[in-house]
Amino acid sequence: MGPSCMRAIAPFLLLALGAPTAPSAPVLPVDGHHFVLSVRGVLDRGNRIVITRAQALWSFEPDAAPQSVEIGGVRWAPAGQPVLANAGASRFLPDDVVLGSARLHVREGRDLVGLEADAGAVTVFVDDTPPGGAEYAFDIEFERLGRAAELTVQARIDGSDVLRIEPARLCWQHRYWDPPADVRVNGIAWDVVGRPERKHELLPADVDLRTARIVARSGRDTVCLRQADGAVELLFADDPDGAADYLVTVRFGP
Repeated sequence: MGPSCMRAIAPFLLLALGAPTAPSAPVLPVDGHHFVLSVRGVLDRGNRIVITRAQALWSFEPDAAPQSVEIGGVRWAPAGQPVLANAGASRFLPDDVVLGSARLHVREGRDLVGLEADAGAVTVFVDDTPPGGAEYAFDIEFERLGRAAELTVQARIDGSDVLRIEPARLCWQHRYWDPPADVRVNGIAWDVVGRPERKHELLPADVDLRTARIVARSGRDTVCLRQADGAVELLFADDPDGAADYLVTVRFGP
């Protein structure tokens, strides 16, 4: 590869390797399904921050303690207190975040910042190799489970039916054989034949439909769940002769 080619690709190599460029401001979501934890401080040499639901643990070189640290708006001096409890006045992280969903957005920093996450913890690595310390600021974006909620559906089914559940709307789709009877949602009677669609306030506005799971079910044949675009669908199928009663409870959130 000639010198001209190296000059052409050098800017891209420097950016990929974490050269001292000014990170662009991340565009972070502002909604009930995400939480952003902001961290900043003056850091030098190797640092590792392990974040769990219960606490944050900051490890650093003995002669390079982090300075002016804030995490989630909470001031923290890791040199004298390497463990920060996520409780009371020092609470920095809500209980409903999905730790394994963590994504890193670096806002300021002259050297390397990395992140690894799983279901139990988030680990952030910061290594400032030039002499002296420097300002670092980064955001950790989490998905949220949303508040807990339940829907209990009961119906007498003959054939097959689909109940589409949206945050503020229910839609009953009858497919084959006789229409359902005695339909109730959280104890509220519903004439799905005369009014197959209805608005509702049975779920919180910030419900995360992706967390839906069946926690109780009864019936002689099939009742199951599937994810759909912007909704959750309950599937009922009663294949034997006649009709039968079905009862299912779907839980959302933590």
